[in-house]
Amino acid sequence: MVRTDAYIDMSVAEARISALQNEREVPVHRTGKEFIKAKKKVEGLLVNTYRIFLADARRAANKQPLLNVPIKRIRQRKKIKQYQAFHDQATLAKLAKITPKMMTLIKQEWEAFKTNDETYATYLLLFDFFVKQKFEPDAFFEFHDAHKSLLREVGLEDDY
Repeated sequence: MVRTDAYIDMSVAEARISALQNEREVPVHRTGKEFIKAKKKVEGLLVNTYRIFLADARRAANKQPLLNVPIKRIRQRKKIKQYQAFHDQATLAKLAKITPKMMTLIKQEWEAFKTNDETYATYLLLFDFFVKQKFEPDAFFEFHDAHKSLLREVGLEDDY
């Protein structure tokens, strides 16, 4: 005698497989104390660097003397390297004093949740802007005009 309750219907199996695949695609927030602290530090660096360079662009547009952009000195193997602004992900990680792997994880979280949380989309915009930027005043004003509402959400309410 064959038990019929021991067999799995194919439609049930396909439904279970598709449910498992959907579970894998859903991103999960990282909640580690170290990760959250590093993420806040990187977010602060992005916003504060943008504030400094926007103020500098304003001064350049008004033909005033430029601000002294803070220089960050980082000791590395008995040598001191200086960074005025970050050019890529690795430089941003060094400025934030976190590992490049941690910076990669932060960027991956921003990319995974940028549709749910608009501040993550703004941080990605700021990151891409600085990586591709040549720090010309007109470019800052164009970027600021194009993304005013997003920039307000991360605390950049001042207008030029």
